[in-house]
Amino acid sequence: MAKGAGVSGSAYPSTSRRRSRPDLYSGSRRRFSGVGTIASGFVALVLVLGALLTSELDHYTTHDDDPPQLPTAAAVPGIPSAAPGGTPAPTPTADVVNNAVLTTVNQQLDRLGCRPVTLDPTLVAAARSHMDTMVATGYLDLKTPDGTDPGDRAGKAGFPGRRVVESVVLGADSAQEAASYGFPAPGDADEALPITVQLVSRSTLMCGYTSLGADYRRDTRNVPIWSVILGTR
Repeated sequence: MAKGAGVSGSAYPSTSRRRSRPDLYSGSRRRFSGVGTIASGFVALVLVLGALLTSELDHYTTHDDDPPQLPTAAAVPGIPSAAPGGTPAPTPTADVVNNAVLTTVNQQLDRLGCRPVTLDPTLVAAARSHMDTMVATGYLDLKTPDGTDPGDRAGKAGFPGRRVVESVVLGADSAQEAASYGFPAPGDADEALPITVQLVSRSTLMCGYTSLGADYRRDTRNVPIWSVILGTR
């Protein structure tokens, strides 16, 4: 019996057994899998944030070698494009802008002992035409992409004079500032400008001008753009 009992014991081993290696590490694999998923999500988030930051930096970075660019903008309500034939229809907003510029320029001319200038519809049309082109093309300069300059635009609008000077001012908050920055008096030409103001062109004010025209818009960032033209008939 003792021998049979021995056989019986060897035929039916104990049901308790050691855990296999796959059983031991299955929980660890699940834990590492969860960590990997979180790490992948974090890396994806970092990549997205980096792309957004790069895009914003590109948007606000300018290059000194490139000409200033004007974002496409809508015209200020009440200031329509120049009508066929060159002379824009007068509107309250256009009148306010031109009269404010005119008042400032004439005050400066008076201090210089010069004769005043008057509003000229053809120069208003020339300023309007130039602003239309800058807004349409996104190019901020005295010469348009097709090569026309202030004298060309004034002549096309019907201005009979041969002396035409234009100033384009970006960032001036009022017509008075635009006129003062664009056509400073001789003693003011070297004064520092606010950091928000950029001059595409300027000319020192002097006697001998007879006529004036101006136009105004805001770009898509709500930055004011001014064109002021002086001419001599």
